Amino acid sequence: KNIEIFNLKIDFIEKEKEKFFKENSELDLNNLLIFHHREKYYLNRSDLRGSDIETYVDGLNFLINKGYSLIRLVDKKSKKNIIQNKNYKEYSIDNLSNQKSQYFLIKSCRGFIGQPSGPVSIATLFDKPILETNVWGPRVNAFNKKGSFILKKICKDGKVISYKEAINLNYYKGIHLAHRKMLEIGLNLQDNSSEEILESFKHFDNLINIEQFIPSIEQNNFKKFLPDYMEMKNTDSNIDPYFINTNKDLFKNLIF
Repeated sequence: KNIEIFNLKIDFIEKEKEKFFKENSELDLNNLLIFHHREKYYLNRSDLRGSDIETYVDGLNFLINKGYSLIRLVDKKSKKNIIQNKNYKEYSIDNLSNQKSQYFLIKSCRGFIGQPSGPVSIATLFDKPILETNVWGPRVNAFNKKGSFILKKICKDGKVISYKEAINLNYYKGIHLAHRKMLEIGLNLQDNSSEEILESFKHFDNLINIEQFIPSIEQNNFKKFLPDYMEMKNTDSNIDPYFINTNKDLFKNLIF
């Protein structure tokens, strides 16, 4: 049973519905997905949580072609107008009115796609299906059975290492939070590719349209053999199956 731990007042919902239909007559509220992306070096911080918006374009176009309406939450730092389509809209959350509206939009959507940043936590509060990409740490915001995620790759001295090796280096136990420490010991991150993101979007489309999803043995084993301190171990969401199958070396001594 889905459990919302946060709710909205009925009068607020009705006002936001009226606003939505007035401003977005071309969008389908019943088939809406929300997307949020974090730019690299956002607010002059490290690039650990950020990525290149261009790697998402193929996946976003796939969803639009599948008939979804898509709202991307943006701010003044975001790269704008990445897609030109009547079923795609960029919604600035720099102004206070839209900041409030994002709660209604996320509560009303069929699913949320994002990174470990910003409004993805709102989707968690509403127990929405979440696809979380470019995950760089030990926890995810995708909690329920219709949640999915893919991880950034970890490199040591310029070479991609397995997640088991990263665990043994205590990367997920705290080093992931200290960019300077990562650099000192030769660690850096590699973002998800356009293909990995596109395939994760395809899987998410399937997840939110089937009645019940049964994880594979590999998906279950991934969480089973994670150390207890990695919070993603204890969620009902699962790592994307395509990501496992095309990156088997990354899961050596953990799954395979």
